[in-house]
Parts: sequence; C-alpha cells; structure tokens
Amino acid sequence: EQAYRFKSRTSKTRRAYMTDMEHFTSWCSANGFTAVPAAPLTVQYYLAAFGDQTPGSGGLAISTLGRRLVAISHTHKLARYESPTTDMSVREVLRGIRREAAQQGYGKPHQATPLLTRDIKKIVTVLDKDLDRLIAKRDKALLLMEWSGAFRSGEMGTITYDNVLDTDEGLIITLPISKTDQVGVGVQIGIRPGANPATCPVTAYRDWISAAGIRSGAVLREVNRHSQVGVAGITARNINRIVRKLVMLIGLDPEKYSGHSCRAGIATQSVMSGVPQGVIMAHGRWKSERVFRRYVRLSEALQNSPVLAVGL
Repeated sequence: EQAYRFKSRTSKTRRAYMTDMEHFTSWCSANGFTAVPAAPLTVQYYLAAFGDQTPGSGGLAISTLGRRLVAISHTHKLARYESPTTDMSVREVLRGIRREAAQQGYGKPHQATPLLTRDIKKIVTVLDKDLDRLIAKRDKALLLMEWSGAFRSGEMGTITYDNVLDTDEGLIITLPISKTDQVGVGVQIGIRPGANPATCPVTAYRDWISAAGIRSGAVLREVNRHSQVGVAGITARNINRIVRKLVMLIGLDPEKYSGHSCRAGIATQSVMSGVPQGVIMAHGRWKSERVFRRYVRLSEALQNSPVLAVGL
C-alpha cells in the first residue's frame, strides 16, 4: 500500500522528497534529533538553522524550506505518524523567516520576465538568418511551440512524434502526463497556424522534424555542434539555457529570462491583447486563478495605471 501511495507522485516529485528528507535526516543525526517521528520543536530548530536569507549565510531559500516541510509531512503520513509540520509553532517560525527576509529585501521569489510577441518576432528574425544550421531550426520550433502552446519547460521534452496530430487546422498535441494531470489521463493542446509564416509555430514544427528526420520518439531533442541530433527529449535545464541564449541575440538581459518566460509571455500577451481570462486559463491549463494572476502581473500593472487617462 505504501509503495502505491509513494508512486502516486511523479518521479520528479518523489526524487525531490527523497532529497529533502535526506537533508533533514542528516541534520537531525548531526544534531542529536530524531527525524521520524520528529517533534515540532525539532522542525522549528531545523527551520531556524537554515532560515537566514542573507547571501552567503548558508541558509536555504524560502521556497526550499517550504518544500522541505511538505516532504517531512509526506514522509510522516506514509509512516502513519502525525505530521509535526501542522503544529502552529512551526508555521509561525516559517512566517517569521518570510517576514524578516521581506524586511531585508531577501527571499523574494524570482519571476521570469515574460517574452512578448515583439520579442518573439525579433528572435525569429535573427534565427531566420541562420536556418541552414539544424540547431537554429530546432531553436525556432522550440521557442514558437513552447510560447504558443503555453507549455511548461518540463513538458517540452515529453512531446513525442506519435502524440502530435498534424492537421490543416493546426497541431493537436497530447501530453500523456503533466503537472496538473498526475495520473496520466492526458490533455490536448491545440496550436493554430500563425498569420505570418515566418513566426508560425506549425510551420516551424514541420520544418524542424523534416530537417531532423524525426518520425518517432521525442520531437524536441539536443543538437550538438556537429548537427547531430540526440535521441532523448530536451531537458528543462537546457531549455533555460537556450532561451537565455536567444534573448541575448536581441540585446536582452539573460539573467531575467528562462524557459518559463514563454509560458508567462503568452499569458501576459493574451491579456494585453484582450483575450478573455477563461480562454487563456483553459489553454494554459491553469486551474487556480490565484496562480494565473502571478503570470499576468506585468499586463495588469500596465492596465491599472491611470497615466493615459489623466492626459500625460
């Protein structure tokens, strides 16, 4: 039973839980505490030991501390122990760490700057000058597909040739499993052809698989400097690297961008273009309006500005 409960999580989540618990268990052993079952006071001491957000202090990011608490809670529940993380004192310590970090200007979550339509067009213009190289075709297909499909970077490497239905009306991509579909029911994402052939994600997809000779397996793969195409799907880490490389081509600061800039970008641009919120959320598979709002912070900040209305 416990094995099945553990496997109810994705492999990525299971690995994260294991890493988090290894850190907590190691700290408990070194400091004379019991990891499982842990007392609430033990968790409080653990948070205090790694709560300093000052750079170079050896502390853990607030998001990491939050994830550690989730792992500790999950492990205790699997072992049928009461979770120490539900104790109010533990929550108060974490809130204190957040408050102090905010006052000092630390611990603020990094949010990738969204890539807007104008940015995508500029990048594509640069890539189109180099389309005799296979890697440029891959980068163009990756950028346009991730952006237009509002994909998470971790999903891009899971797209397979057999799961892409190429029709006259566009692409229908089936994701067998995703962040919001943990049990693998499958979700379909539609990508319509663009009005401009140069920035059309459907055309970019077709050009890439034709040039790379892909007829099975992962659609988006690594390409080395000798134009040799790999077998495995591209990783989220490498997508981050590629996006940062691409934004540098048009003079943007790569530190402000990541693979997440595509998903944030299509959401932000859609709001700015007047697309109804329900349509955007359905396309991007956002189930929580609160989470969705974080993605469109830029467009809402501009829309809520009264400067134009007051005649400046």
